[in-house]
Amino acid sequence: MSNENLTTCQNARNQTTSSKHLGECVENKFSKSDVAKIITQSKSIAARLNEISGKDVIEVRKKLLDLAQTKIPYFREMKGKALDRVFWQIVTLENLQDVESIV
Repeated sequence: MSNENLTTCQNARNQTTSSKHLGECVENKFSKSDVAKIITQSKSIAARLNEISGKDVIEVRKKLLDLAQTKIPYFREMKGKALDRVFWQIVTLENLQDVESIV
């Protein structure tokens, strides 16, 4: 990856650039099939989370919120949300496998 692309990726991670730059970073880092697999895996996890019921929901929600890598705006509101909603709020490439291990 060129120095310019590396700088673009670093800026995208710092959320100081537009989504176009983030897209360029993803294009240079992942193949289309990798992206498709990640999306499919994420949708599968979200669907499995929706199947959890009863007291397990509270425990799984807490574990998901503990995996958040950044501060969640309106964190308290997440405590009553559906598990798939919490999942989409906290999921990152870095914690996707950890989230899957919870489900």
